[in-house]
Parts: sequence; C-alpha cells; structure tokens
Amino acid sequence: MENTITSVRNYIYNNYANFGLDSAEDFKLMGQSNYIMPDGGIWLIMLATTTLPNNKPENLFDKIIATGKQIERFQTVVQFEVKTRAPDINNDFNWNTAMRIRDKLYDALAGPERNGLIIPRYDWANPDNPVQAGEIWFEINPLTSPAEEQVAYPEDPANKSIFLTYNMHWWKPTTVQAVAPNDPWLEALALWTEKELGKDWTIIHNVYTEEFQRPAIIWNLVNINAKQITASTFEVSKKFKGKVLGHLPNQQISGCLAIVEGLTRDIKIPLAGSQYLTVINPQTSIRKDSLVNGQVTVSLSRKTNRLTEEMPLMMKIDIEGSWQ
Repeated sequence: MENTITSVRNYIYNNYANFGLDSAEDFKLMGQSNYIMPDGGIWLIMLATTTLPNNKPENLFDKIIATGKQIERFQTVVQFEVKTRAPDINNDFNWNTAMRIRDKLYDALAGPERNGLIIPRYDWANPDNPVQAGEIWFEINPLTSPAEEQVAYPEDPANKSIFLTYNMHWWKPTTVQAVAPNDPWLEALALWTEKELGKDWTIIHNVYTEEFQRPAIIWNLVNINAKQITASTFEVSKKFKGKVLGHLPNQQISGCLAIVEGLTRDIKIPLAGSQYLTVINPQTSIRKDSLVNGQVTVSLSRKTNRLTEEMPLMMKIDIEGSWQ
C-alpha cells in the first residue's frame, strides 16, 4: 500500500499545475491538515482510507490490466480535500475558488479520455531507482466515483472545503512468475505480430508477466483441436486469444485492426523451415467501453502425422474421428 500511495503522491507532486495548484507544496499527504492554513491559501489534501482485495473475475479493474495469473488486485478508497481560505478572514467568500480547483482535480483524474486516469505504480525500495510494479486507475463512474461533499465552517467562514472520494484500483505483481508450456505455434504467432506491428509494441507470450510497456499485446493459447483425416494424418488447429493494451483506446483499436487485417492478408504464417500455419477466421472484439482491452482471436491449423509433437503439456485436447 505504501508504494501505491507514494506513486500517487509523486505523480501529483510532479504535475501539481494540472491539479490547479500554484506550488507542489500545496499538496498534502494526510487527512484534514493540522497545520494552520495561511490567508488566501489553497491546499489539496489526500487521505487513503479502506483498502480491500479486488480479485473477483470480471470486476472493473480487470478491464484495464493484463489479467495474468500472478498478480494481486486491490481497491482503495481515496479522499481528496480541496481546502481554501479567503484572503480576507473578516469576510465570508463564495465557493468559486474551491470549485475551480475541484474542477481541475476532476479533469486531471479523469484522464485524457475522460474514463479514469491510469498511472504507473512503482516499487520505491530504492527511492533513487524506483521499479515499475503495476498500475493505478482512478475510477470514473457517475453513480459511485467520485462522490462529492461540500463543507462550510460556520465558526470560521473564511474556510471552504470540497471533498471528492474516489475508488482507486491498483495491482501489483507477485514474487512468483508463471511460465506457460512452450508452444512453437505461439512463438510463431508472436514473431509474426512483432513484424506486423513493429518494435514499438511489446509482444508477450508463454510467460505470464506483469512488467510490460504499453502498447502491448498478450497472446495466449486457449484451445487445441485435433481431427483425424486418414489413418495416419491429423489436422491440428489451435485457437489463440490476444489482449491488446494501448496508451489510449484509439491505439488499442488500431492495433486490433492491424492484426486482423494482416492475418487475413497473409493467409499463412511461417512456423519453421518450410512449414507454415494456415490462418482461420481472425476476428476482433472492441467494446464501446474504452476501458476494456481490445481482443483478437484467431485459429491456426496444419496437417501432421505426429500428433504428440503439436501438443504442449497441460492442454485440453478435443479429438474428432476414430482411433485404429
């Protein structure tokens, strides 16, 4: 939790102007400050309250991260207080200043696409060289996040506060890295994808990893089907699913479309030597909710008389036909 809060603090501290502050020193990492606020002061105060595990499948946080097996997901309730004090303490003043800073705070945490800011989470064990260890997302939902409350202080009318309470979702990697069974078909698909999308994209396969740079695509083998053609020949097909993660939704969409168009164009992709895999029915699914990762599915097939060589360990195999 400390690494998460430190990552948020440093992000706001380094981008204080985006939050409507005149100085980074106007951002406070505490609850309602016990310090004496100067006349005409404007503070942004952050308080993290409840943190709970958030590992349920298909939850909101699953929509923005690479859902590998070796991660831990959490939700923290974070309260931001926009606290202002009138320049003239002998006179009450309106809410304009507090509302202006509130609007800047909301815009900053809404992100460029208005569906929640995503920032890197770092491990600060070495403050001089922090290591990226997850992501943080501020949920934007008109019904739940953020919740707003305006507070006036009758005993000191020079003070005004507006509280915005957010659901902050974040994930961190576990210490164990899971390695999927090696599959040459998956490697061939990953190599083809790298050539098609270019070096700017991170291509992930075989290893369930949480450390990656966007834009990225994560390929997984999801199903194998083997059909007997003759007494000694089988047609093997494998279905792959790719999860596409861009910096922005438009990049996710363009990545999905580029992969589908390329697979449709090439018809076959090289496997090894003179061997090729036939491309079957490449498709993409892009939902209206831009927080959901773009997805690409494709099946690859080839004929073989050595069935076991095409089957990685620990995979479910559906076999059609009769054994002699």
